[in-house]
Amino acid sequence: MHKHVIDRASIEKTKEILIKVNSLYKEKKHEIVAYYIINEFEKLLNEFDIYIPDIYRTKGNIKNEACIYGHVYTHLKNNIINVLKKHLQ
Repeated sequence: MHKHVIDRASIEKTKEILIKVNSLYKEKKHEIVAYYIINEFEKLLNEFDIYIPDIYRTKGNIKNEACIYGHVYTHLKNNIINVLKKHLQ
């Protein structure tokens, strides 16, 4: 049986990594939540075969594109992020 020895430097390095990951999560958490909100809304739109118009959609078969697409997606995501930042810390 091998014993694993963890030295002080490894512990400090692990702490540094965890602090960075936590910081990154705090920075991106609103964006992550916005993604999930849009994804759920898009599932509902897809269920009813609804596609939100956007100037960047291709002509023809939009069934190959997401229900929320292009500029509309970006605008919606940014607005959701702003609401989350305003109301959730």
